[in-house]
Amino acid sequence: ALRAALRRAAQAGDAREVSAVANVARFVLERVSADGGTAANRPTLVAAEALASEALAHWGDAGGLGDALWSLKAQEHLLIKGHRMEILRLLGRLTEAEAASREDIAHARESRDEKDLAMMLSFRATALMNRGKYAKAEPLVKEAMELYERAAERDKAYRHNYLALKDNYATVLQRQGREDEAEPLFREVLRVHRAQLGKAHLTTISAMNNLALCVKDRAILFLKDRLNSAAQPPPEMEAFSEMIIEARRIFMEATRLLEANHPLDGHTASIAATLAGNLASCAADGDESARCLRKALAISREHFGPGHNATRGYQGKLAQLLLSGGDKAGARAVRKGKDAEAAAGGSAAARECAWCHKKDADSAKFKVCSRCRISAYCSAKCQRQHWKAAHKHECVEWGSGDGVGKLTGARSA
Repeated sequence: ALRAALRRAAQAGDAREVSAVANVARFVLERVSADGGTAANRPTLVAAEALASEALAHWGDAGGLGDALWSLKAQEHLLIKGHRMEILRLLGRLTEAEAASREDIAHARESRDEKDLAMMLSFRATALMNRGKYAKAEPLVKEAMELYERAAERDKAYRHNYLALKDNYATVLQRQGREDEAEPLFREVLRVHRAQLGKAHLTTISAMNNLALCVKDRAILFLKDRLNSAAQPPPEMEAFSEMIIEARRIFMEATRLLEANHPLDGHTASIAATLAGNLASCAADGDESARCLRKALAISREHFGPGHNATRGYQGKLAQLLLSGGDKAGARAVRKGKDAEAAAGGSAAARECAWCHKKDADSAKFKVCSRCRISAYCSAKCQRQHWKAAHKHECVEWGSGDGVGKLTGARSA
């Protein structure tokens, strides 16, 4: 319907109407990209990409409509570009997304519009972060953050963008093992969000999660460094324990605020599952860790389905924990989606291909990744395509216990 409305307005030469329809389309595209690359969402992603392409084509219309649209200074043009890049990424069309991103940045530099450049740099950096290319993303995030900082000094409306980029910059540092540099940035972002939005706001809760995750990672890095440099248990164990206790306290407080103030829906369910999964890594013992992971898995199964990447991730972590505790049967049941919770929820009915999302009740027809033993594929071709597009950046070796649980605050970066 939106594409038809765009065509009617374009044929009538009504630039304002095209801009108005495109603004509605932007909100639709934002919602579609936020829903992720699930099997149910894939046909919508294809339709949304066509909608975005058609909307953007009008800004380049050589017949005069494009000039009229540009004269309106329509901000939705840039936001639609960003959402289209995210949709292309979810569809696995990474080469196309990166080419469009580089072109947009070059155009923004030529136009010398700092706000446009900051937005394009942010979109490009986010795409690189999603692919695990943190070193390449770092200079882009830093430049965008500095541009938004200058914009926020002139107009307070850009404060939110600046904080979002500051959080992303801290994440880039953290993922490169530079937790000591990242932690003060996470603390500053959380302080400002608490003061401006309140402690129960979803953006504040997400900032609490990100800080706690950084503190936990710093504690683990701290301990590894000390153990590698000493034959005996080091006296710094007390400092390690204090960091783990602080991270655990922040995760628990964020969980309490979320459950007390927000009903579970698509967005809050993702935050709740992430908090539970992250709390498992700071749990007092194996039983508490297992309870947290079962909670995360149950939330993800209910709200996102058994084939979602997050569900498979929690499934793998819980199976690894059970296996390390000697419960081979329990680990095998969880990994195959045949544990008691899955049976009660009816969510283990069919295996789903991680790439093309084909489903089949006969799980024997699917093969799993030999490294992580979580992602399943209906064919070798699908496995190769998924590995090249995304899985090589997220695959975790079975038994390693590695994993990430980063949250973005608002849907801005």
